[in-house]
Amino acid sequence: MVDIESLVKRAEDLGASNVRITVIKSKRKSVSSVGEKIYQSNVVTSYNIGIFVSVGKRIGGTSATVNELVNVEDLLLKAIKIAKNSPEDKDWPGIARGLSKVSISGVHDKKTAETTIEGLADAVMRSCELVTSYDKRLKPISTGIAVVESETKIVNSYDESVSSAETSVMFSASVKSKDGIKEGSYGEYRIFRRIDDIRPVSYTHLRAHETSLHLVCRLLLE
Repeated sequence: MVDIESLVKRAEDLGASNVRITVIKSKRKSVSSVGEKIYQSNVVTSYNIGIFVSVGKRIGGTSATVNELVNVEDLLLKAIKIAKNSPEDKDWPGIARGLSKVSISGVHDKKTAETTIEGLADAVMRSCELVTSYDKRLKPISTGIAVVESETKIVNSYDESVSSAETSVMFSASVKSKDGIKEGSYGEYRIFRRIDDIRPVSYTHLRAHETSLHLVCRLLLE
């Protein structure tokens, strides 16, 4: 994780009057299948940074995805250079004081954030089983589940900071049907907040309720 507090102090040492730095960390876990077999799984963590500074009434900013090719201090120097070479904005009021706290209740689900690749693979295979057991005319083309946890931290030159976190789940399924000479296919894509919204606790429970895949099957066969 980027040391934001040190970066703010560094900006001030370089002549910035006001500084606001935002860092967003995203961790994405995903599993997908082709047919009834797992095709691939990935875990990717990324950092994005935004630097906003003012030098008097001159303002500048930069942003980037942080990786081994990005030097964070170079980004800071660039933001300050942009500010120093920009015309004055006589209406610039300065960075607002008093960052607001954000409640993460209902936005961040701990169980979703802690879901493992193995758990996602299990959910994908259960989804494939649901398709094949729902109707013998149906076969899964592909199924994918991705879980994303994002953490945001904002720090400014008034020694204020705020952080928030959220989770989301992306679910996709494509199904094909064949009934005699008739063939067709259908795809569904949904976004959820919690993993439990698409992965019931048991296969019996899964069969008993209308999930996204039930919707796929129903629409395909009607």
